[in-house]
Amino acid sequence: SALLATNWAGTVVFEAPERYAPRTTSQVQDAVCRAAADGGRLRVVGTGHSFNGIADTDGVQLSLLDLERRIDLDEDARCVTIDGGATYAQVNAVLAQRGWALENLASLPHITVAGAIATATHGSGWERPSLASAVRSLTHVTAAGELHTMTRG
Repeated sequence: SALLATNWAGTVVFEAPERYAPRTTSQVQDAVCRAAADGGRLRVVGTGHSFNGIADTDGVQLSLLDLERRIDLDEDARCVTIDGGATYAQVNAVLAQRGWALENLASLPHITVAGAIATATHGSGWERPSLASAVRSLTHVTAAGELHTMTRG
């Protein structure tokens, strides 16, 4: 399971009273609804590659690392659709098998693409924009448990 008690370096201890690692999108939706209905807070934790307590909460800490992997390449659109727990290593392995690659990469292969986007991680060098600049659309779960997709433009 992907439940984290500390950040990757062990320098930050997460004190969330409840930790959950759903395997499906519907389980994520249920967890978000339950947290919202209880008036509590919910934070998503990635791979724990943070040096502060930003992913900690007094409510539910949710990890997406156990989600069913979804890494779909649309060659015609030159676009990859992934789930929220996919790491750069996982995405790159699937793309490489098909002869494709991402234009810009995180410096660490084990971090999630979603985490890099959420934190404006810079990627492969100073000349390139943040990794979030490559995102065409993003689907998130609302407090009501509904999926909402936002698309660039």
